[in-house]
Amino acid sequence: MSIAIEEKKSEGMCTISIFDPGMSGRIPMIILVHNFAGSKENMIEYGYEFAKEGFFAVTFDLYNHRDLSASDKKKEFDFFNLPPDETLKILTESTSFINRVIEIYQSNQKIMSNKIGLVGFSFGGCVVYNYLAGNRIPGIKSAVSILGSPNIINFINKLFVQSGRHMYLGENELEILSEIQPSHNMHELKDFPLLMINNMDDEIVPIQDIRKSHEELFFNYTNQDLLRLIEFRAGGHRIKPVMMDEVILWFKKFLNAH
Repeated sequence: MSIAIEEKKSEGMCTISIFDPGMSGRIPMIILVHNFAGSKENMIEYGYEFAKEGFFAVTFDLYNHRDLSASDKKKEFDFFNLPPDETLKILTESTSFINRVIEIYQSNQKIMSNKIGLVGFSFGGCVVYNYLAGNRIPGIKSAVSILGSPNIINFINKLFVQSGRHMYLGENELEILSEIQPSHNMHELKDFPLLMINNMDDEIVPIQDIRKSHEELFFNYTNQDLLRLIEFRAGGHRIKPVMMDEVILWFKKFLNAH
């Protein structure tokens, strides 16, 4: 099997698509959202796994992350010294990028624009929750968060504490976040296929936050099979290969890949 990796620049955005050029007909698209201080290039290995299973994978850089190399420690250090309002802007602007990516690829003859999956990793998972809380278009048929949280306030605070900051979000930022907090705004999400994957010993995403959000969402669903939480006993804030196996099975079930 030959997998193609193509970079595309359109409407001020740079994206990378990963797909099997030999696939016949249109196939579902998966949009991958990377972690804080990461890059779209980090997502290529996961996109490759999706492509092997019959999906058209697309990834992009979060707001203000353009051309960030995962090995560029200076840039990573700068990210963790951003003022809170810039971090919040990364969240909100990156959320808006998802629909822009869909617009860029909706005319692509290889994809099914009405069968799109969304998967976010760590902070990218927070972006996914934020998107689902208020920006989802009908073409998005399923989503997965890996090590993300709909409790963005806790996530951002713990992320920066882990990087050495004692206190990060002030009263102004907390007020803004409380208004857009996905855990407060996902009550209208009903019977939408959502998979939540987290580690029980994650130092950045307390499993109690995830269980609480899952429980609150669960009562909105008339079909509870469409909402699933998978907990791994150990792993900290790190992605395990088995997590991707679960994600692929989930998208195969709800996007009907070949």
